[in-house]
Amino acid sequence: MSDPITSTILPTPPSDEYLGRAYSFFHSGQLLKAKKFCRRALDSAPHQPQALHLLGIIAHLHGNNDRAEEYIGEALEISPENHAWHADLGNLLMKKGEYGRALPLFRRSLLLQPDDSWALHQLGACLLVEKNFSEAVSCLRKAADLNPGDPLVYGNLGTALANLEDTDGALASFRRSVELAPDNLALTVNLSEFLLAAGRGDEAISCLDAFIAGHPAHYEALLAKAGIYRKCRQYDLAVLALRQAIDAVPHRITAYNELTRLSFEWGQQAVVEETLARALAAQPRNAELRRLYVNYLEKTSQIDKAAAFLDRELARTPDDAPLVLLKAKIERRQGRVREALAVLNRLPREGLEAKMLLQLHFEAGRLHDQLRESDMAMRYLSSANEYARRSMAGSVEPLRARQLNAAIRRVFNDPGVKLPQPSPVGNAVAAPVFLIGFPRSGTTLTENILAAHPLVHTCEEKPALAESLKCCFASYEDYLRQWDVVTEEQVRRMRREYFAHLHTYGRPPEGSVLVDKLPLNMIRAFHAWHLFPDARFIFVYRHPCDVCFSNFMQNYNLNDAMANFLSLRETVDFYAEVMGLWQRQEEILPLRLHRVRYEDLVADVAAEARRMLDFLGLPWNEEVLTFHQRAREKRVINTPSYHQVTQPVYQQARYRWQRYAGYFEPYMEQLRPFIEALGYT
Repeated sequence: MSDPITSTILPTPPSDEYLGRAYSFFHSGQLLKAKKFCRRALDSAPHQPQALHLLGIIAHLHGNNDRAEEYIGEALEISPENHAWHADLGNLLMKKGEYGRALPLFRRSLLLQPDDSWALHQLGACLLVEKNFSEAVSCLRKAADLNPGDPLVYGNLGTALANLEDTDGALASFRRSVELAPDNLALTVNLSEFLLAAGRGDEAISCLDAFIAGHPAHYEALLAKAGIYRKCRQYDLAVLALRQAIDAVPHRITAYNELTRLSFEWGQQAVVEETLARALAAQPRNAELRRLYVNYLEKTSQIDKAAAFLDRELARTPDDAPLVLLKAKIERRQGRVREALAVLNRLPREGLEAKMLLQLHFEAGRLHDQLRESDMAMRYLSSANEYARRSMAGSVEPLRARQLNAAIRRVFNDPGVKLPQPSPVGNAVAAPVFLIGFPRSGTTLTENILAAHPLVHTCEEKPALAESLKCCFASYEDYLRQWDVVTEEQVRRMRREYFAHLHTYGRPPEGSVLVDKLPLNMIRAFHAWHLFPDARFIFVYRHPCDVCFSNFMQNYNLNDAMANFLSLRETVDFYAEVMGLWQRQEEILPLRLHRVRYEDLVADVAAEARRMLDFLGLPWNEEVLTFHQRAREKRVINTPSYHQVTQPVYQQARYRWQRYAGYFEPYMEQLRPFIEALGYT
C-alpha cells in the first residue's frame, strides 16, 4: 500500500494563480501555505476539483482522514471520470480500515483506466485483506507485469500465493521482492517468516543475517532475528540477538520488553533481572525502563522490593499512570484493598489512553469485588472488557476458536464414530500426564502442588500438543478429517515433534513424571489419547458459574480463545461448547482419568494431593504442602493466577459467583446441565 495516498505526482500547476501557488507550496513541503492558497482558489472558483483534491491530500497528511475523505469525495462529484482520484479515495479508506468501501472505488478506477498498475496493486492489496486471495493474485500479477520493478507488488503477491498454498510461487515472489529492495527490512522479514512457516528455519535466519551484514547493528533487524529464534524455540540465541539490539540502541524499550516476555515464556528470569538492573544503572532517568523493571518485580512476586522501588519513583512522578496502577496492585497484594482503591481514585483519568483505562478498570473491578461491592465491580469489569474488545488486534478472531469447537463436535457427535486402534508408545518413552480443565478451574494451583514433588516435572502452558500436528497436517481440522486413516508412522512423527517441542523448555530428569498442563487441551483429548493411549489425564473442575465469572474478570492477552470472555454471554456460550466437547470425548474415549474438584482441593490440599499422587503412582512427599514457597522461588508463573499460587491456599474465590447471582439469571438454564453433571446441585 502506497504512502501518501495519492497515486501520481500532482498535475502540472494550472493557469489559476492561487492553485498554481498551492501546488508550489505543497511540493516544497509548506502544507499550511498550500492549504491557504487552495482556500483562495475555491473562493474565486467554488467548484474547483483540483483544489478540493489537494485539500484532501493535505488533510490526510495532517492525520485528518475523515476530512480528507470529504474533500476527495467532493472533487469526485465534480470530476467523476478522474480515475486516479477514485484510487486515491480507495487507498484513503483502506488506511481507515474500511476495505469493503474501498473495493468499488478501485474497481471504478480500473474501469476508467485498466492499465493503472498502482490501482491494480491497491485493489490486490485490498482483496488480500478481504481474504479474496484468487482475485488478489490476478490483480497483483497484472500489476507486476505492468510495473515489474515494484518490490511491494511482489511482497503482496507472495502473501496471496502463500494463502493459496502455492509454496513455490510464494517463495519466488518473496525472493523477488527482496532482490528489488534489499534495504527494505519489512520485505526481508516477510521472506524469513515464510521460510520459517515452511520449516526452513535456518534459511529464515540466513535472510536476516544477510540484511544485518549490510546494515550492522540494525535494531529492528536484530529484533526480527530474535523473533525467528524464539519461534524456532532457540531461546539462548534469541536472548543473544536481543542483547545485541540493546547494545546497539540501549535507550529504546522494545528489546527490553521482548527480553522480559521471553523470560516468562522460557522460565529464565535471571537473564532479565541482570539486564534490567544493568540498564537502569546506565539510564536512571529512562521512565519506560523504570516501569518495566517494577512491573517485572510485581509479576515475579518480589513484592517488598517492588513496593520500595515504587515509593521512590512516585515521590518524583506522582501522576505517572502505569506506576500508580502498579502501586495499587502492590497495595492489593499486601492486603490493603481500600488503600489500593484510594490510590487508583487519586489518578486523573483525563488524557489517559484506552489501554491504560482498560487496565485501571480491571484493577478497580477486582478491588470492588474484594470489598464485596458487586454492582460496582460488575460496572468496572464490563467497561474494562469493552475497552479490551475495542483494542483487540485484527489478527484475533474469537469466531475461529468456536469454529474449531464446531469442527470437533461434528466428528464426535456422530453416534457411529469409530475410534482408531492407537499404537502403543513403547517402553522407550513414558507417556505424559495431561493436566486439563476449563481456564480458571484451578489447573495452575494443581500444577504447582504437583511440581513441588521431587519426582514430578511440569510444563506450564506450552502448545506442544498443537505443535505436534504440524509435521503431518495443516491444521487440527485437517487432522480431524483424516484421523481414521492416520498411519503409525505419522503417529510416531507427531510423538517425536511433541517431545521435541517440550524439551526446548527443559528435559525432565530421569525417572520423573512429565505433567503437561494446558487447560484447553481438554478439547484435544482425542488427539492426546491417539498419540499416547497410556497417558493419564487429570481433569480439574469448578462450579461453572465461578469459572465463567473468573474468566470474565481477567485482563487476558487476547487470543482467539480468550477473546470469547469479553461478556458473560460470550463466556457462558464458550464454556458450554468446550465442556460439551469434553463430556463427549470423556464418554467415548477409554481415558485413564482422575478428577479434581477445585472446592475440595482448596478445602483439604493434603487429601486431594495424596489422591493425585496415588493416581500417578508416586510416593507421598510433604513438599507438596509447601507448594507456595516453591512458586515464590520459581518467580515466573505464566498465568493470571501468578499472584494467588505464591501464597498459602487461596480460599476467597470459592462460590464468589453467588454475589453476582442476579447477573447469571439469564444464563442459568444453559449452565444447569453442567452444574448437575459436575455435582453442584
